Amino acid sequence: MIVLDTNVLIYCCDRRDPRRQQIALDLVADTTDGILPWQFACEFIAASRKLAEQGFTAAHAWQRLAEFLALFPLIMPTPAVLERARTLHLSPRVGACHRNPLRSLRKSLTWSPTSWTCHVGGRGFESRPPRQIRPS
Repeated sequence: MIVLDTNVLIYCCDRRDPRRQQIALDLVADTTDGILPWQFACEFIAASRKLAEQGFTAAHAWQRLAEFLALFPLIMPTPAVLERARTLHLSPRVGACHRNPLRSLRKSLTWSPTSWTCHVGGRGFESRPPRQIRPS
C-alpha cells in the first residue's frame, strides 16, 4: 500500500520544477496499490492556493482531486478513529506522538486488502473498493 502524500499531489500540479513534477506524475501513474486519506485530499485543496501564480485555480484543484480520486480510494476516518485521536490528544503524556494525535494515527496506518479497511491501533478506517488505475 502506498499512501499518497499532499506534497506528491501538489508536485503533480506545480510547473515551477518540471523535473520534480515529472517524478510526481510518474509516481502517481506507476502506483497500483495507492490510497488517498481524506486529510491529504483536504490539504491538497488548501495547499493548491500557492499555485495560483501559475494560473492554477480552485476549479483546477477540484478537477485534479477528482482525477486522483478516480485512481485511488479515498480513506475516511470512522468515529472510533476520531475518538482515539481525542484520547491521545487529551492524554497527560508529553511524547511527540501525542502532541499531534492525527499524525501519530497516520504513521501507524496498515492496510487490509481483503476487507478494504485500514486499521490504526485496532481502530478502522472505512474505504470504498479501489478503482482501476488510469495514468493521466
